[in-house]
Amino acid sequence: MGTLVESQIEASLDALRRRDGPAAEKVRAQDQYLNELFKQIREQIAESLIVQLVDLIVDSEDGLSLLSVFLIERLQGGVHHTARDLGHP
Repeated sequence: MGTLVESQIEASLDALRRRDGPAAEKVRAQDQYLNELFKQIREQIAESLIVQLVDLIVDSEDGLSLLSVFLIERLQGGVHHTARDLGHP
């Protein structure tokens, strides 16, 4: 992803130097794609972390059940908050 962003920066600077409107529009369209890709990656990571946490809790002792429920609720709240910040309902 870093390479894609680097390419975008170079393309935007090139379009600016050449005052090339169509090239700048192409960069803008690609930027929207990269933003969506970043959002999807963040969501996948968050979902993966939740699954791993749930697996860890399920495999743990019953004495930790109250703590695990609390942690899952807090994590889910954080994921929903992040998703809302990213523009998801």
